[in-house]
Amino acid sequence: MQPLRAGKSMQTTYLLAIFLGGFGVHRFYLGRHVSASILLAITIVAVIAGTTSDSGTSPLLAVVWIWTIVDLFLIPAMVRSTRAPRA
Repeated sequence: MQPLRAGKSMQTTYLLAIFLGGFGVHRFYLGRHVSASILLAITIVAVIAGTTSDSGTSPLLAVVWIWTIVDLFLIPAMVRSTRAPRA
């Protein structure tokens, strides 16, 4: 039986998600680099599309916000997975 690894902080993850969630920083912190990079890319595209549109906003920003809100509910499981021993 392997000992539990020291995991990431739940409080830090929540703070990163709340303040920098649209950039995927909380996912980078938890080691989920692929999904964090996708979220960051969507955010960059949304900002560029918003600055070039007449309305000044992009529907992709809704995707980013929804993803971030869903992540707020998924954070406990993601943090637990960083603390679990690997087989």
